Amino acid sequence: MLAAVVSAAAGNLKPHGQLVHIKVHSAALENNIVGDPPDRDVSIYLPPDYESGSKRYPVLYLLHGYTGTDRGWMNPDYVGLPEMMDRLLQHHAIQPMIVVMPNSFNRFAGSFYANSELSGGWEDFIVHDLVGYIDAHYRTIAKAGSRGIAGHSMGGYGALRLGMLHPDVFSAAYGMSPCCTVWAPEEFRSDVVTAQRAQNLQQIVEDGIGPQGALAFAAAFSPDVHNPPFGVDWPFDAAGRPVPPVIDLWKANMLDEITAAYVAGRQRLSALAFDVGRQDDLLPTERQLNQQMTKLGVKHQYSEYDGNHSDHIRERMEEVVLPFMSKALKGSN
Repeated sequence: MLAAVVSAAAGNLKPHGQLVHIKVHSAALENNIVGDPPDRDVSIYLPPDYESGSKRYPVLYLLHGYTGTDRGWMNPDYVGLPEMMDRLLQHHAIQPMIVVMPNSFNRFAGSFYANSELSGGWEDFIVHDLVGYIDAHYRTIAKAGSRGIAGHSMGGYGALRLGMLHPDVFSAAYGMSPCCTVWAPEEFRSDVVTAQRAQNLQQIVEDGIGPQGALAFAAAFSPDVHNPPFGVDWPFDAAGRPVPPVIDLWKANMLDEITAAYVAGRQRLSALAFDVGRQDDLLPTERQLNQQMTKLGVKHQYSEYDGNHSDHIRERMEEVVLPFMSKALKGSN
């Protein structure tokens, strides 16, 4: 009788995926000038049936925002990704997927997923080192059609940036409230001027996230290792006057310019989407990017929701992003 009760209880247990934490060495980040470690923390969600067979899985690469790390995705007050994946899989709302969450926090609190002479090859870390490692060590479907990339804010920018720059590696990209969509001088000017007054990184951090973010932008998009004290060039001088050559470097890394380059190429993503809150300060520039993509004939989905930059991330991930990726990515037959 006891055995029957135990057996019945065991039958009612819901399967759970496995969350593993590893380190991945990145050749692209070796010997970076600011001394960030090339061995990067990576959190990986493996679906419940991963250990029980030989099946291969599509992979979603999930990128965190500015000042964040990979561990943020596990916070139930933010997303609670492992429990969310378990829940969606139990209800057959998505197909089984591996989710890979790298830690791209660096000396400047964020890499913007760009290659930089100063801070290292963060784009290459994701696109080459990380993807190569995951394909070599886990049962993935190692084809672009089975790889997607998504993220929020800086991570949303990174997802669209890397997706459009590397449609040979990823086939689907989703940007949740992506930053850096178009060049907006007044968005940057005062923070750049404030950052230039600082003599060291601690002073910039004390000035707030605006100047700190401006330095991170400069480190990613306009590094100049021979220009002390930070090794960057600024798009405005100390009086707020434009510096056109540096502005051109920043413009080239905005998503509208990346979209123009993407259109000029031959290969396309099979699925591309982004969203924004109607109370988000980024709303006007997100709308500009949507209009540009529409005008250029870029197949994409764009949506707005009632909220600000940090609202409804968990709900959007569960109800929109993960189902979007499940539909877009090719699974095993």
